[in-house]
Amino acid sequence: MTEEPPPSETPIPGWYQDPSGDPGYRWWDGSDWTASVAPPGSPGDPPPPNAVRPAHSLGLVGEWMQETIRSVVARAGHFLPMVLVLALPLGLASAVPTWFALRDVVMISDPEAQTFEVQNFSWSVAMMGLIGINVATMLASFLLSGAASHHVVPTSDDEKQYQWSVSVRHAISRAPRIIGYSFARTLTYLGPTILLGVLIVTVSPAFILGLFMLAPVFAFLWVRLCLVDVSASIGPQSVNPFKASWAMTGPVFFPLLGRLLLLLLIGFTALFMFVILGQPFIAIAGGDSGTVEPVQDIVRFEDILGPSLALLALSTFFSTLGSGFRDIIFAAGGTKLYQRLNGTVDEAITDVAEKVAAT
Repeated sequence: MTEEPPPSETPIPGWYQDPSGDPGYRWWDGSDWTASVAPPGSPGDPPPPNAVRPAHSLGLVGEWMQETIRSVVARAGHFLPMVLVLALPLGLASAVPTWFALRDVVMISDPEAQTFEVQNFSWSVAMMGLIGINVATMLASFLLSGAASHHVVPTSDDEKQYQWSVSVRHAISRAPRIIGYSFARTLTYLGPTILLGVLIVTVSPAFILGLFMLAPVFAFLWVRLCLVDVSASIGPQSVNPFKASWAMTGPVFFPLLGRLLLLLLIGFTALFMFVILGQPFIAIAGGDSGTVEPVQDIVRFEDILGPSLALLALSTFFSTLGSGFRDIIFAAGGTKLYQRLNGTVDEAITDVAEKVAAT
């Protein structure tokens, strides 16, 4: 068994530590990694010559998704405190300015005249507070994703895990790097998104053309920069996350796009499950479980927000939990992709992982 590749530009065929970062070994055929893996310990005999090889270094979709779900489920008891500490306080606090800023707002639309009017809206203190707390919530979600990425970095003994507080402290220690790069990545989407929103509101003929023009641009930037957050959290601090993500994602653009869409589907499914879970509690507390029927294209926000601030806070509690686990699922899947693409993990993180495994 060989634990480290030989000191040559082209290692000889043999078993080496799995470059994805998972415990165990992967067979190197002399020119590329194969799909043959072996558990920690003695990897045994070489694989047969006709062993199936993946078309690219991402491997099979099923294997990657199984690793992701297994990591999230096995560490759910650690992820829940992360959500409670990093996401829930700001999420609950947002209910207060939301209630006072939007409760009296009324939107009136006239499709025939193509007019749209907003009544009772003002740049009040509550509205400014709502904007500020939403920005803070977004920054906290970046830290939550960073902590989740750190938490799924495997140790050599997968039965032993980090304490959730270790990953939270790691994310806080890298807060300027994680927040800075994640926010910069988010800004790359704002331009196309705002333009698309303007086209939707105006309902102009240019909307369809704009949709077809902006969707590929948005998808391209989304995929090429999808590993920025992961690199900022667990990559070496000397490496620029934008350059790292751009270099890793280029050769596997379309396979990555499919995997990211799958992650989005699973993540939003988790979000909706938490929202649905909260409906019986809201109904018991006095909320109206019925639907609000629009009256002559009039939308009143008081009908959307509910009859009281307490019920809005209860609804926000469940939606925040769902949003937190959505972010965790996406971060866990992204971290597994980062490792499969041979993304470099900071040596300090690797050292901590080995110490955890040795205890």
